[in-house]
Amino acid sequence: MQATLSFIEYDESIFDATNKDYIEVGLDLIKEFEVNKNVYPFIKGGLGVGSMDVEGYSESSITGVSLNLGAGLSFKATDNFYLVGGVDYVYRKWQDIEYTIGWSKYTVSTSDSALKPYIGANFKF
Repeated sequence: MQATLSFIEYDESIFDATNKDYIEVGLDLIKEFEVNKNVYPFIKGGLGVGSMDVEGYSESSITGVSLNLGAGLSFKATDNFYLVGGVDYVYRKWQDIEYTIGWSKYTVSTSDSALKPYIGANFKF
């Protein structure tokens, strides 16, 4: 199991020019498979929730909920230190928000998805 804290900056805005920065916390469950004493392929799945500031809508911030599915490889350098690499598929559903033009109200619903490659290091406590 791993907990995540992500600071995401979108290249293009999701709703308007004011909202490109997204902060998310998540939790992933990881299943490793031992190939030998140092090499561990893994699969993982998780959920995350975060928020982004928005302007000009019925809400001042918007919530996103994400589903994360991934696979990768972990190399055990020491008993407590691992080098990891992998790729995740992330699907995110955003909270519906409303805006008004004149007498008419409109609802904006959106979602996004991405492939997220990564490399890094994990410490086991």
